[in-house]
Amino acid sequence: MSHRKKKNEDQDKSSESGLGAAVATGAAVVGFAALAYGAWKLYDLFSSSSEGAAANVSPDAEAKSAKKMVDSEDEEDTNSSPVRRTSGRNVAALEGSSKNSPSKSEESLTNQLLSYYRSYADVEPLEMREAMKTLKIVKAGFSQHLWKNKIFKELLMCQMEETGSSTDGLMVVFPQNFDVLIPFQLDPEKCCIDLHESMNQHSSVLLKTANDSWSKVRDNDNYLVPSKLIEILKDDFEGAVCECTIDCLKPVIYETRLAVDICREFKNFSINFIPALRIGTREFVADKPDAEKLSGPFQWRESFSLLETKRMNQLDGNVSGHKVILKIFKAIRLNFPLQFGLLSSYHYKTILLHLMDFQTNASDWETSVISERFIDFLIDLGSCLKDRNLPHYFVKQCNLLEGLSPDATEKLAHFVNQIVGHHEISSLLKSDYPQH
Repeated sequence: MSHRKKKNEDQDKSSESGLGAAVATGAAVVGFAALAYGAWKLYDLFSSSSEGAAANVSPDAEAKSAKKMVDSEDEEDTNSSPVRRTSGRNVAALEGSSKNSPSKSEESLTNQLLSYYRSYADVEPLEMREAMKTLKIVKAGFSQHLWKNKIFKELLMCQMEETGSSTDGLMVVFPQNFDVLIPFQLDPEKCCIDLHESMNQHSSVLLKTANDSWSKVRDNDNYLVPSKLIEILKDDFEGAVCECTIDCLKPVIYETRLAVDICREFKNFSINFIPALRIGTREFVADKPDAEKLSGPFQWRESFSLLETKRMNQLDGNVSGHKVILKIFKAIRLNFPLQFGLLSSYHYKTILLHLMDFQTNASDWETSVISERFIDFLIDLGSCLKDRNLPHYFVKQCNLLEGLSPDATEKLAHFVNQIVGHHEISSLLKSDYPQH
């Protein structure tokens, strides 16, 4: 019972007593009633003034208050990790500090997230099966063409391997891009790995070999050039696509990959064939050339896809909350390209991997606590953007946010913190992509 309600009841009792006394003493009741009415008005004025002061607190002040609570609770975690850590205990603090906190009658955030995942973010099984069927056919045809060409045997080509979100179970909305590696084995004793000083933030390298088998892929300084390898692969690739029994295939040649665009109504998707060089236990894929830093497009990037997949699958097989969270956020990114499109899906995957190191128990990733982990994820995202620091999960000295505009990261940090501080996470659960 509120103070105001109690005061009303007291006032009613007082009025009834005053009415009874009026039978005996009319003058007394007038004085008593006037006194009681004055006291009530004074109380009402005081209560309204207090509520008005609270109502005048700005949304920014509320958000800052919530953030201060979170920062205070997690100060110890901040000092021990390059990415600020949070936990589900902050959910109550964040919700309690927000004027937009949902009532008990509203659908819980957990239910909203899971509903969004099931109805939109997750790919329809039938669509995935049809896309995978196409992938298998195109991949088999291309592989057969390559094995007939003796040059690829000399380059020690290995079996093609599917990689990326399709193999991790992290594809969202509908099948869009499938990645297939074309691995080649290099003798570690006959090649050199040079880390270019200007590429440190991208964990990119220059690969050099004196092996004569690679003479058509090297430049004059014996550096391996991805585009030269693509050029060698191109003829067999185009031949395989032409002979494919699937309609509506369009081969596209890029500087670092070969792609097949499959046209199916509005839901087109692509298959990317990416050259990969294996040196011992390490694997390097063709990286996007940076004309400002290099005189030629001959850089390679170390791939950690197999290690990332292994880390994502380390939790109990029945626990999938971490994958659900990442898929939800990848779907959100598609619907908020002006905001979350600043970062790639790899940035968001890296944030999740760091969070998994902080929330280590399988119970932390049950779907029943998915709202807590999702808020943790958003808070960590805001923290990384504010500090402009997101360490690569496997190469800690590599900052994945280096090179991004400070203004852009600050704006996105503000957007994320406003969403969390005002408890407006449900406003992110849009399903406008693709535009029909």
